[in-house]
Amino acid sequence: MLNRLYSFLLLSIVSLMAIACESVNNTEPKKTFTIIADESGFDDMSFNYSGKLGMQRLAEQYDINVIYRTIGVDGSVSDVLSQAAANSDLTICLGYTFADALDSVANAFPSKLFSIIDYNFRDRKHNINSSTFDVKQATYPLGYLAAAISKDLDSAKSAVGFIGGDMSEEINQFLVGFRAGIRRYDSTNNMNTDLQIEYVNSFSDSAKCYQIAKSMIANGAKVIFPPAGKSGLGAFAAAKEFGVYAIGYDVDCAVVLPDFADVIISSCLKRIDNAVFAVADYYLKNRIIQPVPYFGTLKNEGVAIAPFHRFDAFVPASTRNAIDTIIQSIKSKAITF
Repeated sequence: MLNRLYSFLLLSIVSLMAIACESVNNTEPKKTFTIIADESGFDDMSFNYSGKLGMQRLAEQYDINVIYRTIGVDGSVSDVLSQAAANSDLTICLGYTFADALDSVANAFPSKLFSIIDYNFRDRKHNINSSTFDVKQATYPLGYLAAAISKDLDSAKSAVGFIGGDMSEEINQFLVGFRAGIRRYDSTNNMNTDLQIEYVNSFSDSAKCYQIAKSMIANGAKVIFPPAGKSGLGAFAAAKEFGVYAIGYDVDCAVVLPDFADVIISSCLKRIDNAVFAVADYYLKNRIIQPVPYFGTLKNEGVAIAPFHRFDAFVPASTRNAIDTIIQSIKSKAITF
């Protein structure tokens, strides 16, 4: 009797071990993602930083491998992209500056999958997903806000500054909406806001951006909007030093940059994190790249307006109401660009 029981138990254990081994052998290897930032790095506290947050959120929900690479630190654009393609299931490039190199590398690795954030290839590539944002939808109400605040601070001369990282189409979208919002304020309040426009021609030169902002402030600007990556930190520093205000970009800058929370009224949220998460999440669930490009809008929260935080009581109710109306009108397409 004991021998029979022993034989039964031994057979059961062997069977369970076989099932366990088969389960392990059938387990799919971890998927590997490489996310690549330009020379500004992931500590730019804006565009690249937001992309990293999206990937970190993904890693919290899935058992995956994540590799972070920065151009310059880890090699040239083509070298970093080629290494990523060879070692990753999906490679995500943060920014339009990767477009040319990505096009070449994707052709060299036709079986590998890629995604580029903030750029859309005119001719769709079979192994590249694109993500873009209608950022002007968010900068329109912020342009209205900037003009209103400037007027409240100096009724004799309303002046606002815009400092772009470069003159690319992607940065120009910030300006298009911002300028339209200013013009809306002017037309409904009988004003003629002076919009000063300059470019740093770099996303990592905060010293130059500081000097540009300083000059704008000397010329009467009361609010500065500097979508220029790490360069924009110089504009925030100038605003704080000379007692004016600023509008953030890409992330909620008043939260991410607490040293400048006392000058940043609000921010244009360009939800790079949502785009990165959406693209990678789709791949994990379907094992292909998302066939339809991601397009961030106010309606799907791909772009948004950050809270006023410390400036809650500073922004007049009339301005708040006007901004709320503008946002709802853009969502309903009563306002279009």
